[in-house]
This record gives sequence, structure tokens and C-alpha cells, in this order.
Amino acid sequence: MSQSRSAFAVYKQQKQQSRSEQIVEKSPPPVTPERGKKRRKHVLKKLSSQKKRKFHEIQDEGDAAAGEKDQPKTKWRSRQHGKARSGSTVKKKQAKRRRKEEEKEEEIEVEVDVDDDEVEEEEEPIWLSSEIDVSPEGAKAEEPKKSGTAAPPSSSAATCGLQTMKSDGRLDVPFFSQFKPEDYADSRCAARDLFQMLISPVTHEQFYSKVWEKRPLLLRRHKPHYNEGWFSSKEFDQILHDHHIEYSVNLDVTKYESGKRVTLNQSGRAHPSSVWKSFKEGCSIRLLNPQTYSNTVWLLNSTLQEHFNSFVGANVYLTPAGTQGFAPHYDDIEAFVLQLEGKKHWRVYPPKDDVEYLPRHSSKNFSEDELGDSILDVILEPGDLLYFPRGFIHQANALPDSHSLHVTLSSYQKNTWADLLEKLLPAALHVAASEELEFREGLPMDYLGFMGVVHTDINDPRRTEFCEIIASLISKLIQYAPIDNAVDQLGSGHIHSSLPPCLTDREKARGVWEQGCRLVGQGQVQHGTELTLESQVKLVRYGVVRLALEEDGPILYSSLENTRIYQEKELQGLPIEDKDAPAVERLIQSYPDFVLVKDLPFEDPDNRIKLCQSLYNHGLIITR
Repeated sequence: MSQSRSAFAVYKQQKQQSRSEQIVEKSPPPVTPERGKKRRKHVLKKLSSQKKRKFHEIQDEGDAAAGEKDQPKTKWRSRQHGKARSGSTVKKKQAKRRRKEEEKEEEIEVEVDVDDDEVEEEEEPIWLSSEIDVSPEGAKAEEPKKSGTAAPPSSSAATCGLQTMKSDGRLDVPFFSQFKPEDYADSRCAARDLFQMLISPVTHEQFYSKVWEKRPLLLRRHKPHYNEGWFSSKEFDQILHDHHIEYSVNLDVTKYESGKRVTLNQSGRAHPSSVWKSFKEGCSIRLLNPQTYSNTVWLLNSTLQEHFNSFVGANVYLTPAGTQGFAPHYDDIEAFVLQLEGKKHWRVYPPKDDVEYLPRHSSKNFSEDELGDSILDVILEPGDLLYFPRGFIHQANALPDSHSLHVTLSSYQKNTWADLLEKLLPAALHVAASEELEFREGLPMDYLGFMGVVHTDINDPRRTEFCEIIASLISKLIQYAPIDNAVDQLGSGHIHSSLPPCLTDREKARGVWEQGCRLVGQGQVQHGTELTLESQVKLVRYGVVRLALEEDGPILYSSLENTRIYQEKELQGLPIEDKDAPAVERLIQSYPDFVLVKDLPFEDPDNRIKLCQSLYNHGLIITR
């Protein structure tokens, strides 16, 4: 009991100190529908006196840290008084839009011819598509065309948007064979480089400043082998033969005719003979979770999820020549379409209104007369890539002379500020109500007589006072917001959804997979690696763990025990003693460097080897 009181006393003292240092910034004015529309228009177009406008990069600027502050070890102690709250000062990094006088030679510009008078009168935002035609070696890249028009399907020229780029001169080598995960000591670098290969020749900075969550992007690479190696029709057939694939669970059979989508799934196992009979009859076949059965798609997705810090899923679409399998719709994910075989005609349309821009849920199926004009009307060929954000309506059909096979990678589902606030605000209210008397005071006894929809139109000063009290209480919630704990909840949810890492042979050789205990015959057990104080260890991958502080104490969540089926198992976590949490924290912060076991911070030095051996046996750390 005395220990519990002591921990609570320390917690209270830290909380009071952090509250006195808290910087509470003035809340911005509410975003009305009119103001929201203006702000979105400002993001999409920057008006000037000229007839050309440029979208400039957004650069985040924040105050440079004067130095690292030592965190008290007590931050990892169990907190019994409601939800633990963040003790750190809340600082917001404000994004500032800068105009650059000189553009770098390799930078992509967005240049659109616009009539100033016409722009001033516009009610709706202009949705720009971005198309890059990577000309064959030695060919001259074309200039971007005027905004608001889409190139015909047969055109190989770039439409409005990003300026076309010249080929980098490399041979048509699949980026599957270029990616060597065993060459990386840091899994984050491997993920970044793989994503760079995915969007090549666009750079990270160009993509995230000008394209991400803003507009579609088409990359015409003129390299038909560039996307090879990740998946094929042959592997699709092999999966059907080798695995128990079930209709609706793993596979869909669909057809889109006369403006309607029809799902023709049978029940039970999808036998190859049945699936290919449907395909021959003009049905599209969608494999819902290829990463479960394809090692190459598993490698692709599990690597990219560390770049996005979000689950990366995949669907494979096989479409017969001259057919379409799905109705026009939009999704709640960021989509990357890799064309693998054949050709496919894609049409992409802007969100219908502001509400459908970056939606949190997928749409219904739209009819053709609901679509309006497309902003991208193109044909994808092998090696090409098409990206479109959440909310952009799309449909696609195979050409009459060729089947089509493509894989769609998806990410950033339910990974928004709103999703974070859904976890943060209830927790903040819980803490505020337990600590601040003002939140626990009773409502006015007569509030039902002047508040509610019935009383909306009455002019009563009591309504004004009531709303002012609500606004005051809401503004005070930021002081109690456990921001770090809410982020850890999202982080642990990502761990739960994640694919397990596709480990390299080198990683396995340094870990419990090849150096653990084994039954060697004759009933004899061969002991595995036993760590010492001189052992050098590090996390097996940066993105496979999340150390969070729960009500019962620190928990080290891990995706290593996950299966390749989405959330098939419960979230796996390893309880960590309060006194051992700083050592785990050091391992996380030191990655990708190795750390001597004897150098890890422990209140009890005898626990060094014990904790590290436990982490090693669970596959969380490897040795040098």
C-alpha cells in the first residue's frame, strides 16, 4: 500500500509540474462550411496576378530541441488513478507555405494555365490529376497539357499536372530484383527505399508535397518488366491449387454489366475449375488477401507498412478481355495500382463534394449519370503505376484484345486526426472529470427548458451562458489530454493489424529462429544462445514493437506473433516490469545500433541478462 501511495504521489507531483509548464495555444476559429471550402481551395490553388500558378512545397518547421531532457524513470510506473496523462509539454509544429524564388533542376513543378477572372468566379475546387510520362531513353519528355482536360485513352502524352520527366537511363529491370532487404541494417531505410522504387522516378519529397492526399498520379514508365516478380497469373493459379481458398472470404467473382455490379460467389471452397469457368464466362476474379499466400506480396506489404506506419493490404484483380468487374466507387484507403499483365482502361473522377474528400468510409456503387467528367482517362500498361487518394471515384475495364492483371496496394485506412481524437478526447474527459471539480458540477436544474432543438430559435440569455460554459470546459480539456497514450493506442492497433515481418536469412541466423533451443534426437535438447553482459543486442526490426503504458503497467506489443491473416489473433503483448521499462526504451531509441547488455539502464543490475534473454527468446532482439 505504501508503494502504491508513493507512486501516486510522484505522479501527482509530476502532473502539477507539467501543468505549470504547459503551453496552451489559442484555439483557431471554428471552420464553417464556407471557411472550410475557402481553405481547401487555397490548398488546391494559389491565386496570383499571373496566368500561371505553382504549387509549392509545404515545409514543416519546428523549434530545434536545445537538448534531450532526461525522462524520470517513474514515467513507466503503473498509474492507478484513471488514465495516465502525458507529462510532456504540448507543442504544435505549424506547416508554413513558402514560395521559392528558384526551383531546383530535379524538382517537379505543377504549372497550369488559368484565366484569373474565371478562377475568381469558381465555386468548386479544381481537382488536378498528375501524369508523368517517363520517355524511353534518349527521347524528349513532353510538356504538360492544360489543366481541366484529360488525355484520350490512346494518348501517351502527359495531361495536366506534374511536369514530365526524362528517363533516368536505367534498363528495364524489375524493382523486385533491385530491392535487397538483406543489405539493410535499418528496416526503416529498407522501407523508404522500397517505396522510392515503387514511385520512381518521383521522389519522396515531390510525392508527399504535391501528390499525397491531393490528387491522382499516373506514372508511364515504358518499362514493361518493371513491376514483374511480385505476382503473376501463374502464381494465382498455383494458389488456387495449393491452398483452401474460399468464396467471399478470400476470393470474389464479379461482373459489371448494364450499369450494375453483380457478385457471383458460390459457397465453400473456390476450386480452380469453378473459378476459371467463371473467368472464361467474362467474370472478374478478385483475390482479397494475396499476402497470406504469396511470399513476394508478403515481403512487399510488410516492408511498406513500416514506411507508412500503417497496415498495408493488397487485392489482386484478374479481368477477362473486354470486360469490367466493378462499378464506379471510391475507397477509404490510399491506393497504389501496379499493372502486372495486359492493359486496363482507367477513369478517375474528382470527389463529388467536400464531404467526400478524404472520406473515412467507402462509397456506394455509383451510376454513370452520377459521375460527371473524369480528370484522368488513361490506359495502364505493364510497368505503370496509378495512385489515387481516398474519395476519388474510379472504374476500370480490360481492353478487348487483352486480359488484365493488377495488384492494388492499400494503406492509411482509419489513420486520421479524427481517429486519434476519438481515442484522445474520451480519455481527456475521464481525467478532467476525476481531477477538476468544475467538470463534476451539476447542470442547471432548468436546462431542459431552454436547451434542445425545440428551443433553438428562442432568444434566451440562459442559452448563451450555457454554451459559454460548454466552450470553456472543452477548451480546458487540452490540459488533461493524454496525447502520448492516445498515440500509443493507435500504435498498438497498428501492431495488431500488421503483417509479421518477412525476416531475412541474416536476421534469422542472429536470432532465436536458428540459435534457439532444439530437439536434436535421442530425446536430447540442445540449448540455444545464452546472453551475457558482453552480448551486443538490438531490436530485430524497428516497426515490430510498441512500448505502451497501460493501467496495469508497461506492455511491449509485438507483431512477430501475428499471422498473415488480418487480425486473426488477439493483440500480443509482453508485460514489462516498471523498473525494466527504461532498458526496453533504450533498445528502441538505440535502433539500429547494437547495445551491450551491461550498458542497459537497470535499477537492478541482476535483471539485465534475465530481461534480454526473455526478449531474445520471444524473437524481439537479435545478437551481433
